[in-house]
Formats: sequence, C-alpha cells, structure tokens
Amino acid sequence: MAVLQKGITHRKDGRYAWRFQYDGQAYTGYAKTAKEATRELNERRYEAEHGMFIKEARITVNDWFNTWIETYKTGVKESTKQLYTAIYKRHVAEQIGKRKLKDVRAEQAQRILNKMAKTYSKTTVNLTDVVMIGLFDQAERNGLILKSPMRLVRMPKTESRPKKRALTAAGEKSFLEYAKRGKYYPLYRLASLTGMRIGEICGLQWNDIDNKNGVINIRHALYNGVLGTPKTGSSKRSIPMVQEARTLLREQRRQQAETHIQYAQLWEPNIDNLVFTTETGHSMPYDRIDRSTRKIIEEMKQDGVEIGDGFTFHCLRHCFATRCIENGMDFKTLQTIMGHKTLSMTMDLYADCLPNKQAEEMNKLEAVL
Repeated sequence: MAVLQKGITHRKDGRYAWRFQYDGQAYTGYAKTAKEATRELNERRYEAEHGMFIKEARITVNDWFNTWIETYKTGVKESTKQLYTAIYKRHVAEQIGKRKLKDVRAEQAQRILNKMAKTYSKTTVNLTDVVMIGLFDQAERNGLILKSPMRLVRMPKTESRPKKRALTAAGEKSFLEYAKRGKYYPLYRLASLTGMRIGEICGLQWNDIDNKNGVINIRHALYNGVLGTPKTGSSKRSIPMVQEARTLLREQRRQQAETHIQYAQLWEPNIDNLVFTTETGHSMPYDRIDRSTRKIIEEMKQDGVEIGDGFTFHCLRHCFATRCIENGMDFKTLQTIMGHKTLSMTMDLYADCLPNKQAEEMNKLEAVL
C-alpha cells in the first residue's frame, strides 16, 4: 500500500481527504485519488503561503469573466466584446460558470470543447477556446490561480459537416411566398436581393441608403443589440440596388412612419435612424427572426413543401450568390458585393454549387479542343 503524504488520509467512502494549516487557518479538501489529493494539497498550500488562497477563494468563473471582459478587453471593438460574451454565456457559463475559479480543472474545460466539436463548426469551437484561454491566462497572471487549466487542453477534431447549399430558384421563391404572411418579409427579401448578412440588415440605417447613386452602403452591423462596424474591413462595401430593393425600402420607410405614429407614446429607439425596428423603435432582436424562420419552415412542411434541413436566414445570402452565378456574374464582382476578403473564399463557397453551369461552360470548348 502506497504511503500517503502527510496531511492526506484515505476515507471509508473511498475518497482522499487533504488538510493543512497555515497562519492559524485550516484548509481542507477531497479528491478521488491519492495523486489528485497530493497535487491539490501542494497547490493549495502554495496559494496560501503566497497570499492567493484566502483573498480569492470565493471568486467564481462567472465573476472573473465579468471582470476580464470589462477590464482587460477594452482594446477590442465593442462587437468583439459582444461576441465573446455571447460565446461565453452559451457554451461556458452553464458548464463551469458557477464553479470557483481556482477549482476548474483542465478536463472540465476539455469536455466543453469535446462536446462542442460534435455539433458546432471549427470556427465556433476555436473561438470558445480563445475565450477560455484569455480568461484563465489573465487569472494566472493576476495571481488568482496557480496555473491556467487551458495549458493542458487540446483542440478536438471537429466532425466534418456537409457544406450548406443554397435553395433552388423554385425553393427560394416558395420560401419567400410563405414569408409574405409574416411581418419580417422585408428583411428576408432584402437579404435575397443583396446578399447582406443578418447583422448588416438589422444594423442598416437610413443614411446608409444612397438613392441618388442607387447603392446601399454597408457601414454598420448589429451584434447583440450593439451597433458596430462590419465583420471585416472587406465587409465595408457598396451594393447596387435593383429596382425591387428600391421599392421595398421606400415601402419600409412609409410603414415605419405609420408605426411610429401608432406607437408614438412607446417609441423609444435604442439606436437612432435604423431601417428595421420593433414596434417601439428598438433594434431588431435576432431571436424574433429565428423564430419567424422556424415557423415558416414548419408551415411549409405541413403543406408538404420541403426545402431541406438546416435552413436559416443566412441561407438567403447563399441564395443571392447562387442566383448571381446562374445569371453570369463573374466571381470577382461577386466577391466585392458579398464582402469576402479574398477571391478564393468566394470560389471555395460557390464554385461547385452549379454543376450544370460547369457542364455548359465545358460544352462551349468542345469546338476548339
């Protein structure tokens, strides 16, 4: 039988208890194995001797996240802070948020990423990893924990998922017909006419619309109720308006003015001059649009109209790009309109979406090959 370190005892229930005293204060804890108990005893004694244990023992991960995001992320864009907060609340807070900061172990953080890797994209998993690394590394630098648990965490391999494809022209038309029954149709239709992202549409302001030159200037995007700059530098762009887009926006302005009059006493915009707002002038919450989209899909299924699984608002952006290619737009022009950083990004997304078009182009070469 292995000799236990002084201060560690093996309990009848199978656990190992550790205990020590420092400066008149008793410190105790439990572990599943003698090895874990030895490690915890040594780490806690070090923390106590260096003034770390008593002062910060009650800080939870949630407490520290709030301090970290507000104090140490002041140099990033507000939209980035909002994104980090959304990622943390959705994927980290429920799992370890209420735990004491000093008690979080590497395996607990690893399980969060492993679970995400089964259903989320590599980008989302990577971003969650970035948030947790920043969170715990700063805690280590501040002396709140002895060592960041993220040092022992490894990025899991994400499961490959089929690329989301656009609807056929007929499928897109069907979806939009059903969308007309609800109040969010103008947002859906504008997405399909311009390829704008949902954040760009919800963050669109009236002074971004240049009717004289016939373009929509993408200068803002809405992230969790906060108006910020677009996703990347290349996302700042000008999109030419087709006539239907002009008409749609003109009608939206008229309807917004009527709504403003109807709800005059309740009209309190949180952001001025937005094109799309709630009945009280507030910015449009994404969850309302998500619920509307799910409702439309369900209504279509009940009527026997199938458009495939996984359809989201963002799919209308893919529909726009696909319709552009179907009608002969070159990839370089499409890249600019979509706001992609590189031409290769555009081609990776859409070069293989139209096999009939590829066959058509090859047939043109038959006479000269």
